[in-house]
Amino acid sequence: MYNSVITEMLVGTHLNSIGRSCNLLWFKFCSEEIEIFLHTQCIVRIIKQNGVIVTSEDIYLPFAENEDFDWEVYGNSIYDIRLNELISKNKYAVISFEKENMLNDYKIVLNDDLIIQLLDNKPLDDECERWRVFRKSDKHYVLYDKLIIE
Repeated sequence: MYNSVITEMLVGTHLNSIGRSCNLLWFKFCSEEIEIFLHTQCIVRIIKQNGVIVTSEDIYLPFAENEDFDWEVYGNSIYDIRLNELISKNKYAVISFEKENMLNDYKIVLNDDLIIQLLDNKPLDDECERWRVFRKSDKHYVLYDKLIIE
């Protein structure tokens, strides 16, 4: 039920910006009328033409050799640099939002063969939030404990 609601929210928007606060990753999607946000603390994998560009695990890897690397500082990691380079080169439009499998993995398909995968890495009995999609001052749709809830 909520898959179609989230699909309607996202399709027609484009990936406007990305960022993170520690290990909470966020993606901002925009159209002329709306801004939609995706916040996630599950595994994220960005792929293009069947190759991995970056994953959420890359936030813990320094972009350059640095003995004083602090992964919590935005802009220092491989994740930060590669994603910012990627979205600065192209305007990626959302084509679809799909559940990939029975493990509650989802993907956001964008133009130019770019895919954002949201991979659920929690056990079935772990009651925690994986990701949420929302508009400011509106309902939040959250993957929580294997169900999307409002």
